Amino acid sequence: MADNPHLHLYTAVVWHKTLKRRLRIVVLLNQKEPAKPRFIVLGSTDPERNGHKLVELYAARFQIEFLFRDSKQFTGLLDWQARAAAALDFHCNASLATLNLVRAQDVGMQQGQAPRVFSMASWKQCHFNEHLLEVFMEKLALDPTWVKNHACYDELRTYGAIAA
Repeated sequence: MADNPHLHLYTAVVWHKTLKRRLRIVVLLNQKEPAKPRFIVLGSTDPERNGHKLVELYAARFQIEFLFRDSKQFTGLLDWQARAAAALDFHCNASLATLNLVRAQDVGMQQGQAPRVFSMASWKQCHFNEHLLEVFMEKLALDPTWVKNHACYDELRTYGAIAA
C-alpha cells in the first residue's frame, strides 16, 4: 500500500464460533475522502495467508466475476439452445472471446498512463451511437468528414455512456 497512502490494511487471525476454525480477516480502509472513509472486510479460511496476498486474490476474483457478468449481459453467454457438448463449448468460448477482444480494443485505444475503467455498457452505447450517426449521414446525404469534424460529434458519439 506504499503507492496508495490513503489505503490502510489491517489484518488479524480470529476464531469463528460457527465454523469452529481460525480465519484470516483483512480490513482494507480507504481514507481518500477523510470525511467519508470506506472499508472492505475480506476473509480466508487459511490463517497463514498474507493480508496483501488476500487483497490481490480478491481483486483477481472480482475481475473474473466482472468478466462473467459482462459475458452474460452483453455477449449472450447464457443464450444457448444447443445440447451437444461441442456446441456448448463453442458458444461459451465465442462469448468470452468476444468480450476479451472488446477489452483488448479498449486497451489499445487508451491514451496516457492513467488506469482506465472498462465498461462494456459504455462501449456498446458508443458503438451504437456511431452506427446511428453513420445511418443519419447516409440517409440525409451528409458529408462524413464534416460531421466527424464537428465539435459536437464526440458528445453525440458518447451520449448515454456511463462515466467510469
